[in-house]
Amino acid sequence: MESSRSTCIICSSKKVETFKVTARDIEELELVKCNNCLHVYQPIEEYKDLYTSGEFSKVARNNSNVPSNDKIKSLDKKAFKRLEFYKGIISQFSNTLEIGSSIGSFISLLKLRGIEARGIEPDLDYAKFSMSQYGFQQDSALLENYNSDKKFDSLCSFHVLEHVKDPKEFIKKAQELLNENGQILFELPSMEVHSYGDLKFTYWSPHIHYFTMSSLYFLFTQFFEVKNIGFYGSALYVYAVKSSSSTFDSKEFSSLKKKSIRIKSLMNIFPSVPVLGKNKTFLRQMVVQPFLQKNVKEVFDRYYRIGSYHTIKDKLYLKKETNGSGGSLKAFHVSYYNLWENAGDTILSKCVRDNFNVHFKQKWDLERVTNVVTDKTINRINQSKYVVVGGGGLFLPDSNKNDVSGWQWAISKEQLEQIKVPLLIYSVGFNYFHGQSTNSEFVKNLNALVNRADFFGLRNLGSIERVKRLLRPELKEKVRWQPCTTTVIRKRLSNLANKPSMPTKKVAINMAFDRYEKRFEGNMHQVMIETAKAMMDLQTKGYQIYLVGHLVQDFWFGLSLEAEGVNFERVDLQYASPEYAYTFYNEMDIVFGARGHAQMVPFGVNTRIISLGSHNKVKFFLEDLKAGDWFIDLREDHETLRERIIDKFESVNEKNVEETNSRLLDQQDRLFDQTLKNFEIIKKILN
Repeated sequence: MESSRSTCIICSSKKVETFKVTARDIEELELVKCNNCLHVYQPIEEYKDLYTSGEFSKVARNNSNVPSNDKIKSLDKKAFKRLEFYKGIISQFSNTLEIGSSIGSFISLLKLRGIEARGIEPDLDYAKFSMSQYGFQQDSALLENYNSDKKFDSLCSFHVLEHVKDPKEFIKKAQELLNENGQILFELPSMEVHSYGDLKFTYWSPHIHYFTMSSLYFLFTQFFEVKNIGFYGSALYVYAVKSSSSTFDSKEFSSLKKKSIRIKSLMNIFPSVPVLGKNKTFLRQMVVQPFLQKNVKEVFDRYYRIGSYHTIKDKLYLKKETNGSGGSLKAFHVSYYNLWENAGDTILSKCVRDNFNVHFKQKWDLERVTNVVTDKTINRINQSKYVVVGGGGLFLPDSNKNDVSGWQWAISKEQLEQIKVPLLIYSVGFNYFHGQSTNSEFVKNLNALVNRADFFGLRNLGSIERVKRLLRPELKEKVRWQPCTTTVIRKRLSNLANKPSMPTKKVAINMAFDRYEKRFEGNMHQVMIETAKAMMDLQTKGYQIYLVGHLVQDFWFGLSLEAEGVNFERVDLQYASPEYAYTFYNEMDIVFGARGHAQMVPFGVNTRIISLGSHNKVKFFLEDLKAGDWFIDLREDHETLRERIIDKFESVNEKNVEETNSRLLDQQDRLFDQTLKNFEIIKKILN
């Protein structure tokens, strides 16, 4: 066998040269460059398998056998962005194998899209993790050693090929696993883009190969008909169809080679100027990426939205919010409050302040609930007229995981005692998910919090019941019911348009995917597909379907809607103003919601609701309304879910419309009366 130092491993050319570079993990890395196909690679004579032993996990995955919550969120987010980008290709996939599937994030989304999918991952711990996280098994194997009991119609692999010893053998094996006319989608780091001009970061010892458009073309045309080679982010991708013979075209190869050289040169033209972040290559990325990806409008729309909402629009919104109802004194509000938050949290935070503004004259000093509480924070609080904490489901152990308080506001018992102004805990929820339990630190802090609070109001009776279980007997009577302020939006907004007098035939649905492993316990894919089928039934009945996102992650459900052929409009409320959300929900006949505020906000503008229950807080809310019949439990009897959704819809939105509307208005009056009673108590505290 010829040495890889003298013969290119991709095109077998002798026009190679060796050189050494500084990599991101070591000072000196030996590489070989082919001047024919432009491939760069490490001499494979020294190749070492880091994967089946789990050694790569220690190098790249922070010495952990399982991924952290942050890592899981990152993998899920990347997988969804990737699926959105390749949607045109993926829509043609049927039974699919992902090679190097990690914990199974991409496979999970394929299943939501209605695609039969399997994965192979050499790291045994990561392969096994998919069962607890997503509810399906993966095989633990290297592709080279993988034996399947069937062939596949499509294969995909993302950032794996650069790690293998022999790309030719790898691609040949992939071809053998495909049925006739099988499709393949591979993505891997691009030597042209090289991390947007950062070669030092691109070079990494676990990366054996550094592909260019021309070397990727040369490799794949030995076994496939290449349909497209393009760019996604700083990566190359190739989409190809199985072929029984070589489809290499020397003219296409030459053209791609010239293009590779031009793009790599282009990366060095733009200066290293930081834009909207600390990454020195961001300007290059912002300018070049849209043109390479051939989605200029989409990318620039995203940059505009991020830039405008994180800067201009958000600042203008917050300036108005901090002005409050006027006056010289300030009140201190601890919550989530920016426009780019979870839409429910943004709306809730505003509604809390709006309710206080009706009764008191003050400006607002806003504090993000996840900020570290310092002496400076306590000093700002004590310079205020009073401090409001909430609303929202702040009694939750993992949104801002800490050992200080055990809930989202990490304030210690000692710091609580340093607060000298009235402390109002307002419309907070006990939001523990299935499988989560309280610890002693939270219980101690909770008792200290209730003891110190001048007003302690929880947003539903279910939360009150659970919190009281954790309190000392003498503190239980301090707990009051303060409904979420979003449920009485109509009572506070005189300028909100009346509900349409005639049915609009508009149906909105929101799905929640945060902590999906706790919400659905391995049944997420079946739940989403059955729910999507129900939405198709409603579309057949003449209703227009709107998919509402309070967070970007909520749009995962769109994959299932697409799989079932539902025509829907996507409505992103995460970056919208609260007023826009009020107007949107006001125009709906009915809203299906899995998030608490995808129910409370529509209810607050007098829109009919059906709760999709995967969390106790949704059920708690309906129990307060004496409306348990508006509830569908997503955790029960998945086989009949489609039928249960349609039956509930017909009851609430077609057969019993007047009764439903009457009950809604009566209960809203009741929640508003309770809110007014609590303000009489708060007035006495503050006066």
